Amino acid sequence: MRRFIYYDKEGIESYLAQITGGISLSSSKEITESKEKSEIEEKSRSVNSDISAKLMGIGSKIEEDVITKEGNGQVVSSLVKSLEEKVMSDYAFDKVYKHFIDNNIIKKDDFKIGDVINLNENVTFFDFDYFEKLFSEKGAYNFSIKQQKNELKNFKESLSSQDKQNMVVKQKLKEAEEQIKSAEVERNNLLEIIEVAKSTLPYTRFIMTKDCLIVLNDNNFRDNPRNVAFKYGGTIDIIGYVTNIISKDNELIDSNNSFSEIYKFINQVLLSLYNGQDKIYVIHPLTMYY
Repeated sequence: MRRFIYYDKEGIESYLAQITGGISLSSSKEITESKEKSEIEEKSRSVNSDISAKLMGIGSKIEEDVITKEGNGQVVSSLVKSLEEKVMSDYAFDKVYKHFIDNNIIKKDDFKIGDVINLNENVTFFDFDYFEKLFSEKGAYNFSIKQQKNELKNFKESLSSQDKQNMVVKQKLKEAEEQIKSAEVERNNLLEIIEVAKSTLPYTRFIMTKDCLIVLNDNNFRDNPRNVAFKYGGTIDIIGYVTNIISKDNELIDSNNSFSEIYKFINQVLLSLYNGQDKIYVIHPLTMYY
């Protein structure tokens, strides 16, 4: 059994519609009644038939009941049609995924835009809003730095005059001070990177793997999207497709475009998040599940 965390219903139904040649998403009942003179005795019949959309095990079934009754010299015929739609939900993904597997559609490497991929990654969710608060002036990271400062201050006050002249103690104090200073610089740098990335990317939540940037739409989460950065981790299966390729060489950007320099700058910002990676793939996920 899968535990879906993320499910792009519209994207999956789009693939399913292409596989099956269309999906019926409505249900209806229709009664057609006619009256005519006749001496035919009362009779009834039932007709069952499948419609063409019933492909891949998913579709609709139409049932027709024709009832004919005689009364007061008239024959009343009623044709009752009942069209029942099957609820696809998670089952729709099973059909789409089976089609991907059976037709060798899923790519494992050398991705191109539009390719369907399957990742099994030990992921970390990144939430700009969450991390911005974490590294802010009143956030947990800065609170930890303040605690280290207080501990160092108390330690200094506890030293005797002789201890303060000890070279080993002096070295430890210097190392502690440098560690605190380094933590403050790191906090400021991280906060700056978050602010730049947040203003650059149209998404506030995403996943980073070794060479993939997986963008997340809040509407497709099956849990409160504000909780995912804190709540979820570990190895997750991700099925999605490549929507963009960001390269250090910018070979995919049209240099004749007036905005090409802007896009090159954006690519540089995104690549800076990957510590020297030459190429990253932007992935739009269809599903993510345990």
